Amino acid sequence: MAKKKLEDYTVEELQKQKKTITTIISIMAGLIIAFGIYFVYSLIAGTWNPTKTLSTVSVAMLVVVISSNAAILSGVSAELKKRGTS
Repeated sequence: MAKKKLEDYTVEELQKQKKTITTIISIMAGLIIAFGIYFVYSLIAGTWNPTKTLSTVSVAMLVVVISSNAAILSGVSAELKKRGTS
């Protein structure tokens, strides 16, 4: 099955996509902030283990996914703007 292009979606579908992507980005940003708070707390408490690479890699992966979703969001927003809606 061929992938639909942004031009093939209706305005309502694009607005739903925009809302969904914005929610996903917000949740992932919240996870990164929560990890940052945990990291600072661990540093202050002296319990941080520098060999915890899995948690660091997980946060890095979240950053990559957020940037990918942000690019998709900008495309959806540009298409909505091109159609005259926000």
